[in-house]
Amino acid sequence: MLDLKPLIEQVFVPRKGENVIILNDFPEDSLEIDNDYIQRRNFARQWHHDFLELSKKNKFKVQEIITYEPTKAANKPLPKKAVQSGKELDLHKVLNSLGKKDIVLAVTRYSATAFIKDLAEKKKFRAASMPGVTISMTGFMADYKKIAEKSKILAEKLTKANACEAEFSTGHKVYFDLRAYKAKTDDGNIKSPGTCCNLPAGEAFICPYEGFEKSLGKSMTRGQIPAFLGEEKVVFNIEENKIAEITGIGPEAEKIREFLDKDQARKYIAELGLGCNDKAEFCGMTIQDEKIEGMHFAYGFNGHFGGAITHEKFSSPENILHQDIVYSLESKAHIKSLSLINSRGRKEAIIKDGKYTSGIFQ
Repeated sequence: MLDLKPLIEQVFVPRKGENVIILNDFPEDSLEIDNDYIQRRNFARQWHHDFLELSKKNKFKVQEIITYEPTKAANKPLPKKAVQSGKELDLHKVLNSLGKKDIVLAVTRYSATAFIKDLAEKKKFRAASMPGVTISMTGFMADYKKIAEKSKILAEKLTKANACEAEFSTGHKVYFDLRAYKAKTDDGNIKSPGTCCNLPAGEAFICPYEGFEKSLGKSMTRGQIPAFLGEEKVVFNIEENKIAEITGIGPEAEKIREFLDKDQARKYIAELGLGCNDKAEFCGMTIQDEKIEGMHFAYGFNGHFGGAITHEKFSSPENILHQDIVYSLESKAHIKSLSLINSRGRKEAIIKDGKYTSGIFQ
């Protein structure tokens, strides 16, 4: 069994007098409960157990696990109704009452990152969001000091760049306009008030410019991004940082067209990310796969990153989502080359044949 105590002490450093709350989405309807929900509930219980063991030495408090009904989609607002020790409570009221002495872990199937991150920054509690995690994920075993160093280097390079050019193993090419934002890191450092990270951690990411600033004009993000939905290949055709068209003739292509057409805000390119967790192995779950050394992008909501595609851009709260697609060497499509371009037009090669170029982290 994975021993979480060393990781807890490294990334959280829980202190005397602090309070730990663990959230877990679990259906009330027994017909909805599958093995995935059960395994993740057990993983939440292991986090609870290991925090309790450490609390005996470090004198902090660990509350009983709080469960709530699954939201059925990533980054939707969490429900108010929740249950702790068999008693119903108002989850929003609980979270809004927290402060600098509180630590929140969301061990969930559906991502609570946007909701938790926003509250953590406002209320100054510390948080980790772990959508889709499993006990077998190797990314938990990484050296998080090295992850912090690597993600900082990548974030600095993304911030200094005006653009990014990428070519995929399929031959498709895309250009990301990076003029508007500073890059951020998800490095597993959850020691400071108001901090929220994913675990497993290990990436630097930036919002491509969406096109809303008069001084910058239209977004220049454009090109073609391939993706495999199951065994079917589709191509996202990008114009001015939005998915303008989906190329593909199979059922998955039609399904994604209908899905995106339900809300125009879903079509925005929301994120360009670079993973840097050298222990992360491809497992089919975004929370770890996006941390593998390589590139990923996302479409939809990016307000939790400081981007312009906020909740208000969506026609309904039910339509909010942030969807990542990963391009590691184990993916059916990977990055043949990726370069960052500065304001003078100079290019720096970052990835070649799916791997970071030598000297990037030196």
